[in-house]
Amino acid sequence: MYNNKDRRPKIRLVGMGTGGSSGFSFASIEKLLQESPSKDTWFDAKLVCSKPCHGMNLISTELEDYLYNPCTGYRYVRSTREALVYIPNRIPSDRFRHDHAFTTGNKNVGLGFDPLMQEHPPLPVNDMPPAYLAGFLYWMSEPRLSQSKTSAILSFEIATKTFVVIQCPSCALTRHNRSPCKSFVVELEGMLCVVLANPFEEELDIWKMEHGQWDRAYRVCLKGWPGYSLGANVVVPMAVDPKDGRILLNTGSKLGLYDPTKRVIENLYDLDEVLRVKQTDESLHVEDKEKS
Repeated sequence: MYNNKDRRPKIRLVGMGTGGSSGFSFASIEKLLQESPSKDTWFDAKLVCSKPCHGMNLISTELEDYLYNPCTGYRYVRSTREALVYIPNRIPSDRFRHDHAFTTGNKNVGLGFDPLMQEHPPLPVNDMPPAYLAGFLYWMSEPRLSQSKTSAILSFEIATKTFVVIQCPSCALTRHNRSPCKSFVVELEGMLCVVLANPFEEELDIWKMEHGQWDRAYRVCLKGWPGYSLGANVVVPMAVDPKDGRILLNTGSKLGLYDPTKRVIENLYDLDEVLRVKQTDESLHVEDKEKS
């Protein structure tokens, strides 16, 4: 935070550390693209990395969770039985798409400042990772497991180890009940936001809570951008550029900057394309080797 003088979001991708199994490397897009043909760059298994929280990252795989500081190299490994905050009453993993980009197995863990297991929360939560903001973790509830059948936000205060239920924006609740929209929470510009993903309209409605009130902050129109289609992807807003208002979007395999004024996406990184190039290069290498 202190070294980011221009206060603009800095994008890093997580790759293999030195020796493959000894840790992780956090590299710029340009650097990772240059090193993409190297087999030492890629993981063999899926992982999910949280947004940084006071310099720390939570990296989750199906077998382990890593608390990692890329600046100091500090790493702490936890097994899946030692989740930082454990949330029971989850929907079984077979009820979700197996290619969900932001879940690993049936785990849901969040990164804060108190890593101890806490009490059972009053609401079951959905399959999206929580958002962290100013000493609190926030999850979106799962209406299909709740008696009320409506979405709400579950808030966990780390200092007091207490849970509170926060009401969602009324418009978001109405639209969620009438269509199979997916809702989840994120932190943007230091504020708690609710994202309502509508696959029929191919739109993200983003609501922000400011001074205790919900207001619509952004509408992201994704029609005409098949790589970011909400019918096939979970598209998560990660950050907002304070200088030009462009929104960083993440699908788990693509990164893009959305311009709310022009309604266009500048594609920054496409893992599928990188892997296709990598496979083509390997095929050509094998073919040349066979010829020789």
